[in-house]
This record gives sequence, structure tokens and C-alpha cells, in this order.
Amino acid sequence: MPPPTSTSSIQQEGRIALAVEALKQGSFTSLLSATRSYDVPYTTLQRRVQHCPARRDKRPTNCKLTAIEESTLV
Repeated sequence: MPPPTSTSSIQQEGRIALAVEALKQGSFTSLLSATRSYDVPYTTLQRRVQHCPARRDKRPTNCKLTAIEESTLV
């Protein structure tokens, strides 16, 4: 999937990254307080904290070749 092109999705991804970093540093005691402070969806932040990458960062499931095989063919 290509990276997000709209400014709102880019800004939201930035806020999510900041919220995850703030949680790692211990600035917030709960996910709910971080979501309210950074105005991001609770479930999205919860998944990112659990190291689930964004959908745009994942490799599509319908790819037949691995990244190494694809680069070898190119």
C-alpha cells in the first residue's frame, strides 16, 4: 500500500507515533489518557503499543514473491 497522501492521515500517524513514544517514556499512566491528549483512536494506539504495524506498512497478503525474490528478479 502506498504511504498516506492526505495531510489529515499524515498528521494522525504523527500523533500516534508521538503518543506511543510518550507511553514508552512513562509520560502517561494509561492508554486512555494518551488517546485523549493526542486525539487518536484508542484501538489504533492499543495495537501500535502491542507492536502491530500500520496497515500501510504491511506487505500485501496477495504477493506471490518475497521481497528478496522480487529484488533478485529486478
